[in-house]
Amino acid sequence: MRFSLARTGGVTAVVAALAAGGLSIAHAGRTSTATLPPATLPPATAAAGTPPLQPGQVTYQDDGWGVSGPGYESGCGAQVPQGWPKVKVADYHAKFSGSNGLWVLRINCVLPATETRTDVVNERIAALRGTKGFRVLSVVDGLTPRLHPNGEPYDVLQTKTMTYSYTDDTGGTRLVISLWTTDYGRATTATVEITAAGREQDLVGLHSVVARATKTFYRAG
Repeated sequence: MRFSLARTGGVTAVVAALAAGGLSIAHAGRTSTATLPPATLPPATAAAGTPPLQPGQVTYQDDGWGVSGPGYESGCGAQVPQGWPKVKVADYHAKFSGSNGLWVLRINCVLPATETRTDVVNERIAALRGTKGFRVLSVVDGLTPRLHPNGEPYDVLQTKTMTYSYTDDTGGTRLVISLWTTDYGRATTATVEITAAGREQDLVGLHSVVARATKTFYRAG
C-alpha cells in the first residue's frame, strides 16, 4: 500500500508503542509500557555466527501501512530495510524483521500525543527497571531533516533517542534504540516511535536503520 505525502489531522486510531525485542504491550487501544511480555529471540547459534550489522549492507525500499475504505486512505510509511518481512502489529504499527531473526525495526506512527518525549522515556525506563541486565546507555535530543521522496529536505523533526541494553533468555545482550518524535508541529510531544533492536555489535547498523526510517517517515490521509 502506498500513500501520498500529506499531513494528517484526522487520524484517530491510537495504538501501542512496542519496543523492539518484545518489550511493552498495548491494552484497550491505549499505550502502555508497564507490561513486559517475553521477547522472541533467535537461536544462540544464529547470534554467534552472524557478523555485525553494517550500514553498507542494508538497502532500502519504500513501504506504507494503515487503513483504507471507500474514498479514503489513512496511514504512514518510511524507507525500511529491503528483505526484512513486515508484520502489521496494528493499523498504524508495523514490525520488520531481518531473516536471521537478530534484527528488528518497529514503527508506530499514531501515539496519543498526550505525553512529552521526556515523559515517554521516563516511563520506558521505569517499566524496564526490573528487567535482567537493563542499562540505559544514552538519552539524546536531536534534530533530523525529513526528506521528500525527491531527496530534498522539507521539514525538521525534533527527536529524543534512548539506547539501552538488557540480558535476553539465552544470556546474551540485546541492544535497543528507541526514537520518539512528532510530525504535528508540537515541540515536545511524542506521536511517533521508531525502534530497532539487535546485539551490541550491531549498534552502528541499527543507528543507520533508525536514521533512514526517521528522515523518510511520512503520514498520509
